[in-house]
Amino acid sequence: MTNGSDRSDGHPLARGVPAWRRRSVGADRARDPSAHSWVETDGGTAGGDEAAFATYTDEEYGYTVSYPADWSAGVDAGGGATFEDPASTAGAVVFVDENVERDVAAYAERFEAELAADDHVHDVERLDRRTVWLPSGHRGRAVEYRYVGGAPDERWRLTYLFVVAGTAGYTVGVDWAADIDFEAVAWTVVESFSLTPDSTE
Repeated sequence: MTNGSDRSDGHPLARGVPAWRRRSVGADRARDPSAHSWVETDGGTAGGDEAAFATYTDEEYGYTVSYPADWSAGVDAGGGATFEDPASTAGAVVFVDENVERDVAAYAERFEAELAADDHVHDVERLDRRTVWLPSGHRGRAVEYRYVGGAPDERWRLTYLFVVAGTAGYTVGVDWAADIDFEAVAWTVVESFSLTPDSTE
């Protein structure tokens, strides 16, 4: 969603709500499915035993991202999108921020600072941080963290990608409960993100 650093839409952050829900739609709206405009996408494809993935395309903001085909997809204001797994706490989100710094490392560091300052995030451990290249030729910064949520037994993982094109910043991320094996799916979602050729340069 297009905004500054307050990705909670002014709502207080709630315990027991994964970071992707709090940051994408706010604690109140995260529990209310009617807060999203749910959309249909391409339906997904699968090969052999591989999981089926659908592709979400935002023509106005110029990006595509894949997500598990059995998840719901919702569009948020300002180019944002939210994807929810109906069978678990896993979910993904895309934000589009306007008028951001052109340095992708600084853009990623802003998120990392917000994560560290979140009162409902504890014992943050960075597992990975790397530079990735999108098919469009844009450089991105991918990060992976493990953290403890609002209660000591709430253990979470997240994988996020940050991309800057012109003055627009794009964030795509996946959060999931650490007790499920989800890392490969998370990286598939994050690494699928691509800017369309007519995106801001």
